[in-house]
Amino acid sequence: MCSREALNCNDPLEIYISVVDILKKNKRKDRLSSVLTTVLNKFKTELRVWPVAAEAYFWLGKSDQVHNLLQRALRALPNQEHIPCIVSFAKLYAKHDNNDMAQTLLDDVVTSYPKRIDIWSVYVDMLIKAGLIDSARNVLERAVLQKLKPNKMQVIYKKYLQLEENHGTDATVAKVKQQAEQWVKNYAKTVK
Repeated sequence: MCSREALNCNDPLEIYISVVDILKKNKRKDRLSSVLTTVLNKFKTELRVWPVAAEAYFWLGKSDQVHNLLQRALRALPNQEHIPCIVSFAKLYAKHDNNDMAQTLLDDVVTSYPKRIDIWSVYVDMLIKAGLIDSARNVLERAVLQKLKPNKMQVIYKKYLQLEENHGTDATVAKVKQQAEQWVKNYAKTVK
């Protein structure tokens, strides 16, 4: 599998990840499964391992097992790494044309952590990339209803305005600008 010298002289995780890539490039599906088992057992507390394994599962045609892999990852990883893990898996689902599962994962995260603007942005970008403009619009409508600090709301409204400028009409652009102005006025009233 991996030579002892390579493992002793280098970061073992890097070596195993490289082996996974090499096996995929050489279409060695038979060996890849056993290497994945080894990697997931040895490095189960390493966040980087799980998306690599999920990508390999998609490549192996085992997309039905990716959700179980995510559940294993969430059991093995510390709590502070759950959100990055879920986001990585959502991106992989979207990359492999399973937008429904990607949306479900990201929707759960923004529902549980509504102040995470980075996740709202990833979610909207993923939907736009998939051509799901109405869904992106709906997500941004939910985002602007959150009680967030001005700097975070500015990011949301900027993204919303950009979406409407690229995919909407003059009327939808004007609507977003008007909503943003109204938010600023309402916020100013609460600060006084």
